[in-house]
Amino acid sequence: VHLVEVTDREISGTQAVKVAYVDKDIVPSKETQKAVYRKALTIASDVGSLEELRKVIGESGEAEMTTSLPLEDNAFNINGLGLGQSVRDIMKWAKDADAGDVAPDVYRFTNAQPYYENKYVIVGLKSRNKAGVPSVADVKEAIEVEVLNRKKTDVLKGKIGANNDLSAIAAMFEEVEVDSANLRYNGPIPQGGNQFGGGLNEPKVIAKAFGLKAGEVSAPIGGTAGVFVVKCLTEPTVGEANVATLKNTLNQTYSGQITGNLLQAIRKEVGIEDNRSEHY
Repeated sequence: VHLVEVTDREISGTQAVKVAYVDKDIVPSKETQKAVYRKALTIASDVGSLEELRKVIGESGEAEMTTSLPLEDNAFNINGLGLGQSVRDIMKWAKDADAGDVAPDVYRFTNAQPYYENKYVIVGLKSRNKAGVPSVADVKEAIEVEVLNRKKTDVLKGKIGANNDLSAIAAMFEEVEVDSANLRYNGPIPQGGNQFGGGLNEPKVIAKAFGLKAGEVSAPIGGTAGVFVVKCLTEPTVGEANVATLKNTLNQTYSGQITGNLLQAIRKEVGIEDNRSEHY
């Protein structure tokens, strides 16, 4: 509870105005939704293969062609589309389809708030991955961003080299500033300057920072959001640990994981196969 007492008033000489905001969702009408759905149906009925669909989409300029990450038979969520019965219907169709086929139906997805149909999806099966270790071609799109980020990290590390002057390193790159932050061993890099906005989950950077002595500068560290060079300004003071609190926290963390991990272990041990996708 905050108690506030007004002790003085100051009349500002700055001109003031009253402003009212009207916030209203822009929702397409039923007629618009039906028109888009009919157009999608027309495209789906006119193409006979995924290659034809890709060509039509490219020429129309009115739709977007995307590829999902690899999906399992029991998938209920597709990246970019969300979840729901339409996803299950897509998976049912894909189960018996061949690579290159296009589904004859158009799948509708609904925006929960406000409630209206916001996606009409034409589905094609690009490939079917075999069980076991996937080939490079099968996982190329899924890992491409990660591989590119690692290559970028190597390039940036090479440019920084053995330089341990933070100001000089920042001057090598545009829109990079030296910033400071108070770090917790089990937390993110908190909000600070431009590169720390919103808090960053960078366990490699945190771990390296806590291994530095006061005044010591790290080598370039490849993190999730970029390459970091860290200088330890002050070492943390080690206080007396509350053992009871730590034990309780760890018990809550790991007890919640036992059920799920135990079930997976039992299923793997006895060789249970999940065939739910054949029934719904």
